[in-house]
Amino acid sequence: MKATPIPQSEGDTNLTSRRTAWQARALDGATRALLDEDERHFLRQSVSTPCLNAICRAEGIWIEDTAGRRFWLYRAGLYQATPAPRWFLHGMFG
Repeated sequence: MKATPIPQSEGDTNLTSRRTAWQARALDGATRALLDEDERHFLRQSVSTPCLNAICRAEGIWIEDTAGRRFWLYRAGLYQATPAPRWFLHGMFG
């Protein structure tokens, strides 16, 4: 059985149809315009991940995107300077 290669999924090289389809489903016109404007003004490094969404509000553990979807932002473990904490974004609420 021959393994099927998985398309690149991180960094500027992610020009897959899956990324394009996700953006078409998940981003409204206002968010897309904001991300396009951001991209015109900020340099992308060769292996950076482009912005995937725009955050308009943050309060406590919650962040909210420009479409009004809320996400739970949290860090693994107790606070300590080293090693660097791992951050996670959990689901969509509302």
